[in-house]
Amino acid sequence: KTAGFAIGGANPSAPATYDTIDRFTFTAPSTVTDAGEFTATGLTSGAHQGSGSSTNGTYGFVFGGYFPSPGATVDQQTKLAFSAPYPMSDNGELSAISDNCFGHSDTTFSYRSGGYPLVDVIERFPFAATSGTYSDVGNLIAPTSQGGSASGPTHGITHGGSPPYTDTLHRFEFASSGDATDIGEATQAGNS
Repeated sequence: KTAGFAIGGANPSAPATYDTIDRFTFTAPSTVTDAGEFTATGLTSGAHQGSGSSTNGTYGFVFGGYFPSPGATVDQQTKLAFSAPYPMSDNGELSAISDNCFGHSDTTFSYRSGGYPLVDVIERFPFAATSGTYSDVGNLIAPTSQGGSASGPTHGITHGGSPPYTDTLHRFEFASSGDATDIGEATQAGNS
C-alpha cells in the first residue's frame, strides 16, 4: 500500500537481463532503493525477463519468466516478503512453463493469464498455499502474451499484447471462474 517493486527485466539495447529488486515509494518525491537480488530456487542465476506477478498485500508472487542462465522458460513461483530483508521462497508452479504472461490478484488468489508459448489460459493459485500447481479456471478471448494487466476488487483485465499486436481489452471475474469477455479497445494496438 505504500511502495512498489520492480523485479528483474531486460534492456534489449544493451543487451542485458537483470536480477535486481528495486523498491520505490508511492509518496512524492518517490525514492528508489535497491532491495536486493532476485533468486529463483534451483537456477544458477536470478537474472530474468517476462515474469508475471501478483500480490496479497503482504507478499509479492513472481511466476514464470525467461532465465538466460540456463536458457530456459520456467514454471516456478517465488514468494517475496515486502519487508526487509525481503526473504524469498519457492511457492508453487504454473501449470506449464510461460513467460510474458499477465498477473492479477484478488484477496484470495494469484492469477496468471496468457503467456508465451501462446496460450489463452486463465489459472489461479491460493495465496494461503505453500506448494502446488495453478489450476485452470477459464480462457482469454484469444492466445495473447506481452501485454499489460490490471486488477480491481472484482475483475482482472488484460490489455494489448501480441502476436499480432492487439488493442483488445479482456476482462474476467474473480468470484465466478469462467472465460474473459471483450470489453473494448485501447486507443492503439501494441504490446508492453
